Amino acid sequence: MRIIKLQKLLVKVFCLIIMMTIFMFVSSADAEVYYRDQNRGRAVSNSLDAWESVHKRHFSAINKTSFDDMERNHFKTVNEKRDSNEQKIRNNSYRDGSRFGNGKHQFDVKYRYSYYTYDEPDVMSQEGFMHGIDGQYSYRPSPGDSLYFNYINTYMADIQYRMGSDLEYNARGSQAGSTMNPVKDYILELRGLVGREYTLDNVDVMVYSGFGYRYLNDMNKPKTSTLGYLSYGREATYYYLPLGFELFSRIDKGLEYTIKGEYDWFLYGQTISHGSDMDWCGQLSEDMTHNQHNGYALKGSVELAKRSPNFDFVVEPFFEYWSIDGSDTSHALILGTYQDMYEPPNFTVETGIKLGVQF
Repeated sequence: MRIIKLQKLLVKVFCLIIMMTIFMFVSSADAEVYYRDQNRGRAVSNSLDAWESVHKRHFSAINKTSFDDMERNHFKTVNEKRDSNEQKIRNNSYRDGSRFGNGKHQFDVKYRYSYYTYDEPDVMSQEGFMHGIDGQYSYRPSPGDSLYFNYINTYMADIQYRMGSDLEYNARGSQAGSTMNPVKDYILELRGLVGREYTLDNVDVMVYSGFGYRYLNDMNKPKTSTLGYLSYGREATYYYLPLGFELFSRIDKGLEYTIKGEYDWFLYGQTISHGSDMDWCGQLSEDMTHNQHNGYALKGSVELAKRSPNFDFVVEPFFEYWSIDGSDTSHALILGTYQDMYEPPNFTVETGIKLGVQF
């Protein structure tokens, strides 16, 4: 009798186990089918880790919770976090033109005033004040635009022009003491740049590169120096690869600053010396073209921007330093005699200030 009762009990326990197993299997199958039918696997796998996503599916199906409700709650949390971060970025962003701000386009126009020195050690120097204007257009596409990429989200075009109308030339070496004044020079630079802008807490950082073109015209000078030496004009063209960064943040609600640094990798240069300017009493000279292959530039500045409703006022102390190695040698006619000529190593230093607006 007891054996029969025990057998019945075991049968009931066995049946209970079978029913529980079937129930769990069916529940799991329901979750899997429901989940598959909803076709939401990619969304969940992108936002939840593997264990949590599995647990979420089973829990949802077993408790008859709508998967759409669960997903809506999840993305609501994600969107709230994203909106909070974007608002934080906008609150701390350096400029409205940023892709994190209110627009895609930004224009910078600045007047520049500087002291310029060009030096060929043991040969000559030329220095004085220069002034001009800088212009820059920046385009920052929004995520999803055709020009927005993982590693490029900023495009810039620069134009820089400055001139000096009262520079002074001072000779060294065998012509020491010989001077010329006034010498009139101008410099034109064109640049195309692409960059990637990042936001780190309350600081925006941009790294960039591109291509640069620099042209110097040193043609307008007195025919002779104070000691009677003949002069000649020069034209110098540089092609270079800029590598730079900008770090910008705010001091308070209406005042921001930007720290800028740049290294320019000199690719190629060419200097034309107009020896024909020295033709004198039947003694002929010819123009010389010298190719230059090695050099670099260092540039830096600190820009302060004061916000206003329509545009920002900016002030920017800056410096530029160029170092160019000696050129190839050419055999040229100088005052009736053929001589070996070359463009000596030189460096250029320019320090000054820029004043302008951004809008």
